[in-house]
Amino acid sequence: MKPIKDAWCIQIELNNYCPHSCAYCTRFTHHLRQDQRYNMKLDELSHILEVMRGKGYKGKLGIIGGEPTVHPDFEAVCKVVKWDWTSLGLWLALWTSGGPRYEKYKPEIDECFSWVAYNDKADPMCHHQPLTMASCDIVPDAELRAELISDCWVQRIWCPSITPKGVFFCEVAAAWDRLLDGPGGWPIESDWQEYGPEDYKSQMWACQLCGMCVPQEDAKLGHAEKISKTVKAEFEKHNIDTTFIQLSEDYVDREEYAARLSDEWAPGEYTPGRAKGGAHV
Repeated sequence: MKPIKDAWCIQIELNNYCPHSCAYCTRFTHHLRQDQRYNMKLDELSHILEVMRGKGYKGKLGIIGGEPTVHPDFEAVCKVVKWDWTSLGLWLALWTSGGPRYEKYKPEIDECFSWVAYNDKADPMCHHQPLTMASCDIVPDAELRAELISDCWVQRIWCPSITPKGVFFCEVAAAWDRLLDGPGGWPIESDWQEYGPEDYKSQMWACQLCGMCVPQEDAKLGHAEKISKTVKAEFEKHNIDTTFIQLSEDYVDREEYAARLSDEWAPGEYTPGRAKGGAHV
């Protein structure tokens, strides 16, 4: 695992509403109870940006969801982004799957955001990892499981996340915390930018439930999901609907792990289309 200061970007999760129902969505958008859904308030967003400026942060920030453009005050979100960040010469991008509201607000998006990562979910290469297959269930070898978690591709190549519940070292850990009514992340005002693997331990309970670090067959969008026994029990405990996902007892030992790697398991290699700003930066 790498320290947060080495992350290429930090994401602000504007909401967890989305018009899609992608298999293994990393925000569990089609599993969430209604009381777990949120649209970040404008003053919350402004406060986050104020704190980041106060910390002297000069790196890259992103706005992500859910689908950010379905936020009911998205036009005002654009203005906050411009007034509190990009008009000051700082970099902030939008991650979106497009849709009618993206088209509606495209002039404001182009004016206020530094860059747009556009993925309309139509690309056949857009597969999702079976995150509901818990590493504690499918990797019984505790030593191997610790190695996989330590080298998880999500934390290695992706982003920490800021949500209304705090800051998380990993976007998927933030999603698990929301879904399972977890204790929350670190306060935005804390020294989390300096945190590294030792500091992550308070949030790594999610890694034991998560299947993102384990070589598995990705699911194409719209396909049915699999769930392992521990995750199923947690879903039921927290009144999360499990009627449309299938219980599975898959497992991975060292021999199977090596075989799957030799099959060129390469999660995270597809990239969304870029609507603005050119190549990945």
